[in-house]
Amino acid sequence: MASSLRNKILGSRILPLLLLPVAAVVVHDASAQHYLRDFPNHAAEMKKVQPGNWQTPLVTTSAALCQSYRFEATRQIVPAGTSTWNVGNGRGFALILSNRMEFDTSVPNFAEHNDGKTADGFGDYSITGKTRLISGNADNGNYVVTAVVGQTFSTGLDKNGAIAPTRSYTLAGGKGFGPLNVQSAAGVTVPGSVGVPTIGYPVAWNSVIQDRVASKVWVELENNLTVYNSGTHNGKKQNFVTPGVIVSGLRPSSWGETNHKSFTVGAGMQIATTSYHANNHNLVLDFKMAF
Repeated sequence: MASSLRNKILGSRILPLLLLPVAAVVVHDASAQHYLRDFPNHAAEMKKVQPGNWQTPLVTTSAALCQSYRFEATRQIVPAGTSTWNVGNGRGFALILSNRMEFDTSVPNFAEHNDGKTADGFGDYSITGKTRLISGNADNGNYVVTAVVGQTFSTGLDKNGAIAPTRSYTLAGGKGFGPLNVQSAAGVTVPGSVGVPTIGYPVAWNSVIQDRVASKVWVELENNLTVYNSGTHNGKKQNFVTPGVIVSGLRPSSWGETNHKSFTVGAGMQIATTSYHANNHNLVLDFKMAF
């Protein structure tokens, strides 16, 4: 079984795509050395020009740039009562490339189905580019607006990915009010031509309000709306309300409180509020290591 799984991975398109970020960094040796030398300071520099104490929402696209590794697991329950565990959930590395640019690369998720019919397997690989358009830190307006472009490649195995590559265009923004912040992101997904009859052009609008209730504890309430245009779900809407809690700034005592490296854990539950919903009571477990 292990040999078969290894052959699937090596024989698929996943492995070459995972090497793209490495290739990008080493193309110009001098630039790579400069980037790696300043690497520990990237996150600290961002706090000078954008809100520095907001938390990355569980679902909503974060408008702030960050440098981290993120891992997520979700459990989705379909109307028939069976569940699917999504291990990874398309998360991965987020790297700050410059004062305004962030590059994200995902680790393909693994889907474990419990319906006795669908084969388990790896999902799609994706990359994302974020450009900070305007922002101000806590002393200068406490806001940020960011443009986001994502590309998903149809690398999924055993029908655990999309039938076509897709590209997404999103505008994300947020404003802080003391311990509170409000963030929102709206975007459209455009599939390759072969995927249009099935996927269509879904529009997603996610919003979140976060409140810092203790030095390291945040509570949040998200609204996650998808409107389907064309495709097999044309005209339908799917909405979730997602309450969650996030605990941030966790680090070993040996690191010291001023160390920029830290861990964040979060959990939430997506609750469907529309008559149409592909799944419901979706548990979201989130882990992030900032560096």
